[in-house]
Amino acid sequence: MYDDMMQDLLDKQRRAAARAERIRQRREYLKKRIIYECWVYKKGEGGLFHSSAYRKRYFIVTVDQHLRYYDDPECYYQEVMPNGELSCIGMQCLGVYREVTIEGNVCFPFTIQVKEEKSNIRHCACETHDEREKLLASMRKVANVCHTVDVATPASDLDISDLDTEDDGSASDSCRASLAHEVRSERVLFIGTQSQ
Repeated sequence: MYDDMMQDLLDKQRRAAARAERIRQRREYLKKRIIYECWVYKKGEGGLFHSSAYRKRYFIVTVDQHLRYYDDPECYYQEVMPNGELSCIGMQCLGVYREVTIEGNVCFPFTIQVKEEKSNIRHCACETHDEREKLLASMRKVANVCHTVDVATPASDLDISDLDTEDDGSASDSCRASLAHEVRSERVLFIGTQSQ
């Protein structure tokens, strides 16, 4: 009887450890899909049932060409339905050159316009100019996918020298990590710079 109880306890511990490992691997996978993430003040749509006040949301731009925003960053990893989700394809992002004060903080506003949606304009603001520019650049980068490569091409054969680079010239870790991992419609998708 004691042996059976100990065996049951050991089985429960093994299952819990296996579940924890699956959760860790899933979190790691989701983390690799992120191109950029930051806190942003998003203005409500207003109207009868909605506030038009700015609320803090966690914006996440992912390799699947979407911008999602949540109340808390942990919601993304728990795969909770986002407060909002926008496709970066066809999106126009405009930085506004005047500062606004939100909750006593000087913030740097920008506007997101999505053509396919009924309420297509979102007014937002970041706490720093640098953060706003990085967010807007990541949305533009994701919207301009430059290369699609057949799955048959081994990741080692892909030329990653043209990936979008950081200021020091190194490819961003998010792009490098997602290079061989994002499989959609039997193609590997990776983000590069758009030649202009």
